Amino acid sequence: MVSLASRVLALGRIAFESSVGGPLRVFVSGREARAEQRFVRAQAETYGFSSLTLEALKACWAPKPAADTFFILGSGASVRDLCEADFLHVGEQRSVGINNWPLHPFVPDVFAFESVPWVGDGNDFARALSYLNREDIVAAGPPLLVLRPRSGNSLKELNDLPPGFRERVFFYGRITPVTRRKKNLESEIGFLTKNLGRNYPGVLLDSGASVVRLIHLALVMGYPKIVLVGVDLNNTEYFWENNRDYDLNLVPERPANNQQSAKHETMGTLIRPFSVPDMVIALKSAAETGFGAKLYIGSPKSELAQYLPLYPWKVAAIEGE
Repeated sequence: MVSLASRVLALGRIAFESSVGGPLRVFVSGREARAEQRFVRAQAETYGFSSLTLEALKACWAPKPAADTFFILGSGASVRDLCEADFLHVGEQRSVGINNWPLHPFVPDVFAFESVPWVGDGNDFARALSYLNREDIVAAGPPLLVLRPRSGNSLKELNDLPPGFRERVFFYGRITPVTRRKKNLESEIGFLTKNLGRNYPGVLLDSGASVVRLIHLALVMGYPKIVLVGVDLNNTEYFWENNRDYDLNLVPERPANNQQSAKHETMGTLIRPFSVPDMVIALKSAAETGFGAKLYIGSPKSELAQYLPLYPWKVAAIEGE
């Protein structure tokens, strides 16, 4: 028998998700964003790092006045299909490498890391940071975006960074949409992408996936073209696996791939309110209507190729010459 309290909660949720509940969802989102920004700043101060601001991040980058494209570099197997000319083109633009990207020879403008101890064997964060200790990466000195730790988790692995990196670490935060209905997702993300960037620059939109947060970062930084590379999702193979170009005996510790399903775990909603495709579809609309920007996918092999246009690699490389 359903209790009276359960019925009241269910009715309250229905009202919250209705059109009448829109202003309340906006209020709750704002409250969560303020609390998250305070928490990010407190965590950064506690552990001796900086909290993310767009100005501080830009100050770490070498000037690229002609750059109009932001590449988000995931580790999917489709990365192997890109050629040297493609990466020369990426190097002329802005780019961020996610988690294990330091295994790849291309050095992006910034790296993004997060510690998720309950995924894989629990050592992904420490391993990914250890891959930074490479001569060309140390020489380039790219800044590091790190998802702020939870309370009680100090991310002690950051104490072992190569020299010079500690001053270039930026903690940032995240919030998820408060709605749980897909029909509300597009309008809510449209509001959040603008409001967070304007009022809470250290807080990024999320649904349990780095790529979602980094799309939002690219939007608030003003890039009109955003390209997802190696974000395959429809398989769990990474670019360094079954690839003779990568001698994993040369890295301190081999990366682990403990995923059991046929598709990437961010395709599911077991531990997140919305899947990556759900969020990317909504972000595509927000990018076009709110920022005049366009999202692309880097490979036709990606699950997202059915929702995003394919980036014109050869045309872009020729235009950049």
